[in-house]
This record gives sequence, structure tokens and C-alpha cells, in this order.
Amino acid sequence: MCAKLLYLDDANKTEEEATIVGGGFDERGPYFTLDKTIFHPQGGGQPCDKGKIEVNDISFNVIDVRYSDHDVHHYYEIRSDGSKPPVGKAAKLLVDVDNRFNARKAHTAGHLLQAVIESMGIGLEAIKGYHFPEGSYVQFIGEKPENIEQVIIEATDKINALIKGGSPVTAHTVSGSKLKELCPNFSGVPPDGKPVRVVKIVQCEKNVPCGGTHLDNISQLTKVTITKIKPKSNDVRISYNFE
Repeated sequence: MCAKLLYLDDANKTEEEATIVGGGFDERGPYFTLDKTIFHPQGGGQPCDKGKIEVNDISFNVIDVRYSDHDVHHYYEIRSDGSKPPVGKAAKLLVDVDNRFNARKAHTAGHLLQAVIESMGIGLEAIKGYHFPEGSYVQFIGEKPENIEQVIIEATDKINALIKGGSPVTAHTVSGSKLKELCPNFSGVPPDGKPVRVVKIVQCEKNVPCGGTHLDNISQLTKVTITKIKPKSNDVRISYNFE
């Protein structure tokens, strides 16, 4: 049974109480599982949360978080005393606040870039993103525009004008059947019988299927800079920095 994913409902939550329900060891190292979690697993172009859990005054550093075997595995650093997170015990979850906020900024900046580029009518449609703090990019299907320098200038100006004006970022779950209505360009297959999450920057009116963590408002960004537009196979990769 998968842990309840609390970060989907509140990206600001960085402390929580949970119960350790299992544990093990695989190719990534020792891990534990929980009945609920605020730790975002790596996936969807976003890095995982890091932090620690505290059990009976013993602290375990959480160094990686992944989906595996239909659950969330929280990988921890082996302690010198050999202690393991005890199954059945309550634990205090503590997410690294700065790492979480930086990931939220990177992911939101990527969605904003996608919305602006797709609104420019240059034949580019986003297919995936890499929203890590270093090397961030959004990959689009389509051909590299001829007036590349002008596109960079115009898109950057539009993005930062939106940031200055501010706009809420909303997230809500929908049924798989509703997904196609809200996201008509979505080319994937909605999970059968399971809800999916849709994220939208209100000012851009762009719905995007996404399970990541985002800012509450794009005004929490200072600026976004497009650094490069590069053809890659039949796609175009647009790299960006953010503050």
C-alpha cells in the first residue's frame, strides 16, 4: 500500500508526523516506507526532497526518495551505530526547506517557460522538462525557430512581465477521463481508474498534468532567463536559469 502523498496537497508542508510501516535494502541502499509522506520522490523532471526523520531522539538522514514497488522508498544514510528506523514506530519527518523551495522554483519556472513558448505561435509544444536547479530545460517537439535571438528576447520579456504581475499556481486532482478535456494535447495514457493531478498558472490558463511541487504564486520567482535554444533530434531544447 502506497504512502499517502501529502506534498500533493501542500507544497509548503516540511514537517509532519508519520508511522514507519516497512523497510528493506536494494541497489540504492537501505530504505524505509511510511503510512504517509511529505517527501517528494524524484520523478517528473524534478529531484527528490532530502532531509531527515527523527525516531526516539535518533536522527536518520534521508538522502534519496524514489517510487519503487508501488510505494515510496525513503533511502537513508547508514548510521555509525548501525541503527535502523524501527517498523511500527512514530517518526517526525523534516524536509530540507531550502532544497524544497529551490525545486519548487525550478519546476514553476519550467511551467511558466512552457506556457509562454507555446503561446507565441512558433510551432513548439512541450513534451518533457528537466527541472533540476542545475541544467534546467524544457524539451519541445517542433523545429528550431529561424529568428532564434528574437524569440529568446521576446519570451524572456514575457516571462518576467508575468512574474512581475504575479499569478497564483493551482493544483487539483481529476479523473483520468477529465484529464483529456483539460489537457487536450496530452499524449500519454491516463491511469485506469485513478485520479491524476493538474497544475495551472492561472494567468496563463494552461493546464499541465504534473505531480511535482510548485510555488504558490509565480511572483515568488525573481526572474527567469532563457540561456539557450538547441535542436535535439526532432525536438528543441530550451534551457533556462531562474532566481
